Amino acid sequence: MDAGKYFIYIPSSNLVTGLYVDLELSWTEHPFAFARFVIKSEQEIATIQRLKPAKVKVFPGRSHEGIVFSGLTQERGEARAATGSDPELEALLEEKRAQEKRAAELRLRRREGNREFREKTDQIRQLTENMKSKPANAIHDLDELVDDLAQRFASGENMLTRLVDLSNKEYSDVHHTTNVAMLSLMLGSAVGLQGDALKALASGAMLHDIGKISLPSGLIKKANPTPAEQKIIQRHPDYGRKLVERVRAMSREVLDIIECHHEYLDGSGYPRGIRGNALSQMVRIVAVVDHYDRLCNPPDISQALTPKNALARLYRHYDKRLDSALVARLVDVLGVYPPGTVVQLTGDRLGLVIASNSDDKMQPDILIYDPDIPKQDAVIIRLSQYQDLNIEKALKSGEYPQEIHDYFGMQDRIGYLLDSQVL
Repeated sequence: MDAGKYFIYIPSSNLVTGLYVDLELSWTEHPFAFARFVIKSEQEIATIQRLKPAKVKVFPGRSHEGIVFSGLTQERGEARAATGSDPELEALLEEKRAQEKRAAELRLRRREGNREFREKTDQIRQLTENMKSKPANAIHDLDELVDDLAQRFASGENMLTRLVDLSNKEYSDVHHTTNVAMLSLMLGSAVGLQGDALKALASGAMLHDIGKISLPSGLIKKANPTPAEQKIIQRHPDYGRKLVERVRAMSREVLDIIECHHEYLDGSGYPRGIRGNALSQMVRIVAVVDHYDRLCNPPDISQALTPKNALARLYRHYDKRLDSALVARLVDVLGVYPPGTVVQLTGDRLGLVIASNSDDKMQPDILIYDPDIPKQDAVIIRLSQYQDLNIEKALKSGEYPQEIHDYFGMQDRIGYLLDSQVL
């Protein structure tokens, strides 16, 4: 028998610190972060006794070592009697109800965020299609999108970077463009870009791969292009600049992003091998973000890195080619645990980081795994609101079972949405 699944019932009057208990109560029926946890204090014991005056389910194999259970299973004292009114317990439960209300609001905002991301993607797809056939429409669509995205930073509120789940089937280069636009704005704002500069960055990010519409569709989707085909693909920055120049007059900053986002600081990039200070800050921002998203969402999904590992790869292996200060700033703004990271919490509880707060990087929003709660009603918490709950470590793919993957609704691809709404 799995020692971690074996349980006994102990009189609540015999509870001691170090026991792993299961209150067998729904999330709103108790004031703790979870119904299953290791007792850490006498205060927690007193609260449990108010909730469960008779007996409490305990897992010996998950409790602290050194506890003698033979004595605990016998009646050693009177259990606390249940009373009709317990103001202290009611106050704790009232706070828990408030937490549930916030969790419901976060669930709703997550659903709205997923819908909004798809709307933005549809707008960028339409813009791309209009660049050749309906240039006037493309100009209008671009200005409208840029104004909308840039406006998010005008309020001065803290920005959330929200995770969007995407299937491998629906993912396309347009989703990549949306991610690059969102993350470029986030990074650009973090390094001080404002107003027209931020709008130019957004325009360049949304148009950075526009030249690919001039390439054969089969070539773009080809998993392993030949060296000759790769040279053709590497001409898309030139194609993109020329296409945009035919459609409308654009600033030098925007055209440089389109033409140079694949250039490296050491001169090893393409299409012209431009290096160093010849690459503007905006170009460097889009280059960093473009690489990050390609590591998370590569053509071959089996090669995808987790967000945390993708940031580590950029930091360690691209220090000569990408702007290391911007990479460090991207790590800073996405947080130690970027959206899309599976984490182990206090008490071995698992969660998925679904939003990082630019103003509180160690306290993200987390979707909690709880097999007793249907996944459509899964609890979402803002970690800063739980003093006794911390992230113990980030988990790599393969370090958690398949049911975790299924419960979180984790698909093959990820997207990002910026949100100024802080609940």
